[in-house]
Amino acid sequence: MIKKYTEEEDSIIINNYEYCNKNAILELLPGRNWMSIYNRAFKLNIKRSIYKQNLLPLLDKTAITYYWLGFLISDGHFSKNNVLHININKLDLKHLCTFCEFLNLDRDRIKIKNNIIRLSISDVKTIPVLKQKFDIKSNKTYNAICFDFDINGDLLKCFLIGLIDGDGSINKKHFAYITAHKSWDTFYDKFQMGKIYYTKNILRYVITKSSTSILKNIIDKYNLPVLSRKWDKVNIINKNNKIEHIISMFSNGLSVQHIKKTNNYSLSCIYKAKVLYDKAHLVNYLNKVEQNNIKKKQFVTMYIEYTKIEVCKKLQISTSSYNRWKREDIKKRDVERDMKRNGI
Repeated sequence: MIKKYTEEEDSIIINNYEYCNKNAILELLPGRNWMSIYNRAFKLNIKRSIYKQNLLPLLDKTAITYYWLGFLISDGHFSKNNVLHININKLDLKHLCTFCEFLNLDRDRIKIKNNIIRLSISDVKTIPVLKQKFDIKSNKTYNAICFDFDINGDLLKCFLIGLIDGDGSINKKHFAYITAHKSWDTFYDKFQMGKIYYTKNILRYVITKSSTSILKNIIDKYNLPVLSRKWDKVNIINKNNKIEHIISMFSNGLSVQHIKKTNNYSLSCIYKAKVLYDKAHLVNYLNKVEQNNIKKKQFVTMYIEYTKIEVCKKLQISTSSYNRWKREDIKKRDVERDMKRNGI
């Protein structure tokens, strides 16, 4: 016998059936299957919304929105039937989950096959707006988008960061690279943060280390959900911190050649740090010599009256220093005695 729907269950269907995710509705109505809920909604004259605007947050003018727009322009495909398709490597599954959170979508939409993860999102209202706004063609590989480069500078940088996460890479020297078809040359040139190099029909947009550091500051400023495997390579170290870091490496016994080989520091910076290290080392050495001379003078009057253990403890010296200083003092006394005997 089919259990009748209660007023509370009907209320849940009325408030959630039209827009909420299927799994979420099933959780709200334990003991009911989807067909039963569907039939009840039909009797209540409630239909699920066909035109749900899943991608509506992409129309906002925020830093995170422009980051995701850049990423989608690189790695997304906007089909003719207004479906967004994303196919990326399995390594970046967490990144795609973050995108779903941004859109408030269920992660179950993500499909995994072999080493590729796929996400398809239909939105017949928002995607046409995005296509018109950016002049996005279905085959955008050979057709650059139309972009408003007069927007806020930080938003422009967020967009570029998204492009790097999609089609770019960052090397150990903190240079960022984006590869695209040569038809995109005017588009990338307008960012004014790098240089374009050509290989036949392919362009390579190279962003210098200094500009990459500026982009890293933007990431930190807006807490952008970037790909850590790329941006963790970029460690922003100011000039003073560089010097301190190099000095610490000298203190650990590393050579100039080793520091140059393992770090992206110029030789002028390394040698400047070495001069400061050598000066500090010399001062420490001279202070140590002066302290030892004071201890030696005290030792001469103490070792005759006190035991070895007492002298070492009071002067905070090792037993080897005690023995060496004692031999030196005895030898000095013998020389002075012989000089007196010989009338010198």
